Amino acid sequence: MTRNLNALLLQEIPELSISENSSWRELTSLKVGAAIPLLIEPENAVLLQKLLQFCAKHEISWSVLGNGSNIIGSDSPSTTLVIRLSHGDFGSICYGKEHVIVGAGVRLNEFIRDTAKNNFGGLSALAGIPGTVGGSLKMNAGAHGVCLSDYLVELGGFDREGNPWSAMKGDICWNYRYSSIPDDVLLTTAIFSLPTAAADEDKQISSELRRRATMEPRGHSAGCFFRNVSDCESSGKLIEEAGCKNLAIGGAIVSSIHANYLMNNHYASENDLLELMIEVRRRVAEHFGFYLTPEVHFSNPDSYRRFFEEIPAPKVTVLKGGCGSEREISLISGNAVATALRRAGYNVTEIDLTSMTIVPEMRSADVVFPVLHGSWGEGGGIQELMEAEGIEFIGSGSDSCRLVLDKISSKELMDELNLPNAQWATINSADQNLPEPLHFPVVVKPPLEGSTVGIEIVKTPEEWQTALERALKFDSRLLVEEFIDGIEATVGVINGKAMAVIEIIPPKNKFYDYDAKYLHNDGETLYLCPPANIPVEQQKMAQEAALTFYHASNARDLLRMDFFMKADGSISLLEGNSIPGFTGSSLVPKAAKQSGISFERLCVMLTQSALQRGN
Repeated sequence: MTRNLNALLLQEIPELSISENSSWRELTSLKVGAAIPLLIEPENAVLLQKLLQFCAKHEISWSVLGNGSNIIGSDSPSTTLVIRLSHGDFGSICYGKEHVIVGAGVRLNEFIRDTAKNNFGGLSALAGIPGTVGGSLKMNAGAHGVCLSDYLVELGGFDREGNPWSAMKGDICWNYRYSSIPDDVLLTTAIFSLPTAAADEDKQISSELRRRATMEPRGHSAGCFFRNVSDCESSGKLIEEAGCKNLAIGGAIVSSIHANYLMNNHYASENDLLELMIEVRRRVAEHFGFYLTPEVHFSNPDSYRRFFEEIPAPKVTVLKGGCGSEREISLISGNAVATALRRAGYNVTEIDLTSMTIVPEMRSADVVFPVLHGSWGEGGGIQELMEAEGIEFIGSGSDSCRLVLDKISSKELMDELNLPNAQWATINSADQNLPEPLHFPVVVKPPLEGSTVGIEIVKTPEEWQTALERALKFDSRLLVEEFIDGIEATVGVINGKAMAVIEIIPPKNKFYDYDAKYLHNDGETLYLCPPANIPVEQQKMAQEAALTFYHASNARDLLRMDFFMKADGSISLLEGNSIPGFTGSSLVPKAAKQSGISFERLCVMLTQSALQRGN
């Protein structure tokens, strides 16, 4: 078959450079794998296009080999053609006045050194990262807060059928160690706009190379085997803390120097490495709930599939959107949660829920993560539907959600528990007078809205009726309570534990309204954690009150309680939120971060709590 295919290729494209039975061991830094029946190295884009069109015409599958620095070769002879872009145009660098054009097959370190020699800089932080420019862009390689894509202008290449493909930097989604460059696109060239080299650019490059040399183990490896979960959750640290250093299977071993390096210790096979990777993933999942994702690539697709099938990640359906006043905030929170869980290795489906119903993706999930703010997610309706169908979900049950969302019901519970809160009353009509013993100024709130939607601060009797008319557009029943002049603060409760207190300082002469929370048209709101102006004893009082309300309301998983810290040292409980804002910069995640809990770990903690309830 190989000889026939070789003959056919040479007949149709005689200019091609073709090698038979090259060894994965010779072509990869890990030095694992058997022979490659056909290795093809086209010299230019014309020959590459002809090759891809030939493969499409004859239905021949192919894969790409770059520098071989992050590839696990196959124990079995490859059933596909292997294409390597390392010669000719694909290994060239061309300089203009403002831009640099580089072939995708150029080694990244060579590119960094060569650009520095030609007075272009900005890339010294990436020195020592193995691989080619094309491979580095595919995975959005980076270090020290710098990514190669930061300086990208445009990409070029071909799709699987040999059709030309190109994209501007803005056409591609760039995330942590991820790009949305299509899997079936073979990159051939990239255009960069690089800053002028620093005076000590060469020294910076050399310094970074020395730093890496002291940290990275010597021997046969493919670099870091697993993607970091986040900036705070390095895979190496997780693997080490899961007790995997020096763990060995066959000829493969976890490095004792850097646990994210799996080494070919002594004639390791592909299967040795695969078994070791699976065991590492299993141990980290058991210890931390993170499902490590490979940063290396298997040349054998069956090995890649087996890795994920052996230790499958839980399936999570994230609900976001809804149709309420907080829809846009919910979409942002839902996207953030989904991204965090994907980085933690979970199998995530996102649903923009536009009607209060159960969708198939909710039934097929191991757990549902509702990030629906306002009455949609916090009113208990969607939770009640899931409870009826036995669907496990994150957060409080339907009864608790209803109680916490309803500011009037919450006030009744606070009074029952003797928790300090502002004097209050209810209003049903714009014709009602201010109830006694309240006096102006007061705050009028629709009881079922969140994010301060519909809230009115009424300072004088003349403002009273107009304020009621505006607020009654949101609800037929209103809560009116005394206005408290104090420092606003919040306490998150996660799995029954009170988080650090956050002090909230809105822009001068403003209260903490929707603009202060999200839009910032009138200035930025400051969030201080730990607080700067709240005594420790007052913070403890707030944390204890938040826990008391959490347990009494039968909340679970998470709750956020808002307070006013009064000048006399007392506190006044405002309200709760069963599904608070949930991005990396939201209040509960901020408090969790102060306790050393990353956003990714927080999302995993909540997901694992729900999964354990279902077992």
